[in-house]
Amino acid sequence: MHSNRESYQLCHRLTRYLVEQHGFGAYAMESGFVAGWPADDWVSGGQGRPGHVLARCMTSLMGPWTEMRGPLEWMRQHNLDAARPVGSYGIDLSGSNISPLPGLDEMPKAPAVTSIDRLGANTVRVTWKPAADQPDQVL
Repeated sequence: MHSNRESYQLCHRLTRYLVEQHGFGAYAMESGFVAGWPADDWVSGGQGRPGHVLARCMTSLMGPWTEMRGPLEWMRQHNLDAARPVGSYGIDLSGSNISPLPGLDEMPKAPAVTSIDRLGANTVRVTWKPAADQPDQVL
């Protein structure tokens, strides 16, 4: 789906359909995992301009494509008053794709999961303990 206007447009339309009609809450794209965090922050109402997000927060040569602006702007607008906001996530290794270490260095300490209980076919309860230096941490 690289370097093809129609593919990006199809992806945007499919995303809108899945979010609006079926309650999907994630837009995962072939972009750097760590680079995707500022894009998710922006679609969630964070500061910045869409041009900056496209230029700095997307890898795999997707940022220069103006067709990528539509999905990001739509997600940001959707999230303003959505009962179920949609997030934007990169799913590739960061940087040069040689090592995941730069991404791991940027990750906050994860809470320790103490138990996972299945309550029903589609429901689980996760009990966890926050990281010692982040007592207010939530999942």
